[in-house]
Amino acid sequence: MTETKPRLHSSQVLILQALDRSRNGMSGEEVTEATGITLTGVNIGPIYHETLEGYPNSLYGRGLVVPQVDPESLKTRITWFITSKGQKLARSYVTREKPCGVKVPVAMLDPIVMDFKNNRTYQMELYTNADLKKIRESLSEEYRSLDLDCLKQQIVNRRKTGAYAEKLSTPPWYAAYRESQEFREVERKVLEFWDGRCAISHNHSDEVKVYHRRYLDGDGESVIGREEVDDCISLCDKCHTKLSKLLPHVPEENPHIL
Repeated sequence: MTETKPRLHSSQVLILQALDRSRNGMSGEEVTEATGITLTGVNIGPIYHETLEGYPNSLYGRGLVVPQVDPESLKTRITWFITSKGQKLARSYVTREKPCGVKVPVAMLDPIVMDFKNNRTYQMELYTNADLKKIRESLSEEYRSLDLDCLKQQIVNRRKTGAYAEKLSTPPWYAAYRESQEFREVERKVLEFWDGRCAISHNHSDEVKVYHRRYLDGDGESVIGREEVDDCISLCDKCHTKLSKLLPHVPEENPHIL
């Protein structure tokens, strides 16, 4: 009698569906950004084939995805690709997918998630089952029996709309500088350097904008008004959202005149 493997976990289905939408594969960080799921040997599988035996029910162990290692990368870059078998299964789940039974009103959910996010010790936009249980306990009684996967799906969907993004106001001096002819020339040079495309991925077709990578040089002097191409970067909206926490905050006062 042939032993049948357990059904895919909901997190594995979400990973498969994210990879199915990608033509060029996805890094682990990109999969996490798209799904809110941290990749592990249990859900997606180990990176190296030699250790695959220990994870037969992972997506890699089932032959639904395969990793590709880029040996040229300074930091070994792993890109995950979906197989034809994985595509077929991912698309079959689209028709079987059941909507979340109960939807928490955003007027209730958003403040609770924001309060939780602002008070936890780590900043990554990931939610463990322990996190979700704490959030669920803060909901009104009628929602406290909500399935954790369903709650997570609602949080991830709200996050994708930018509901939980930090809304930092732009200092007046910087808003005025970005409208100046001086900065227009900086933009022109940076966009010309990057061929008018996103510096992270030339395949991204969204409109790109120029952002500062730094406001002070190595000597602590302001670069405002004398930027080199390396002081700025061109990013599409998607990549800017991903990298916003890595880019420096705009100083409240213009460092050029301090």
